[in-house]
Amino acid sequence: MQEDGFVHPELAKDKLVLSWIKATSSSSIKTLLILCTTANQAWIILAKRLSPLASTCIRILKDQIRTLKKDNGIIVVDYLNYAKSLFDSLVQSDETMDDDEFISYVLDGPGFEYKELATTLHLHPDFDFNSMNIYRNGCLLP
Repeated sequence: MQEDGFVHPELAKDKLVLSWIKATSSSSIKTLLILCTTANQAWIILAKRLSPLASTCIRILKDQIRTLKKDNGIIVVDYLNYAKSLFDSLVQSDETMDDDEFISYVLDGPGFEYKELATTLHLHPDFDFNSMNIYRNGCLLP
């Protein structure tokens, strides 16, 4: 409370954010936040608790990209879209991977059946995965 009897606006905002954090947390996380009296305290606890999980997810995403393989039952477009979704997830987690490295992993995945595609793309060092046009049923995919 302020001297004029009103609640301090910054304190009210902090309490609102803290209640939002507690309300949207899982039950196992909520128990960690019981003693928190400010949003800052809650964020610090969440960062300490969830940082190892985030690094594990990043490591898993990188491993999935490194070991990409196109299954026989999947068409190339779906394989490429899956690879791109893994890459996008990695980027969303503020992690990077060199385009050349990513393209190399993607091109190794389809195997010998698509060696011509891989050779052609390896011969174009200026190739960017985002600029590749993918066709399905005669239509250009976005």
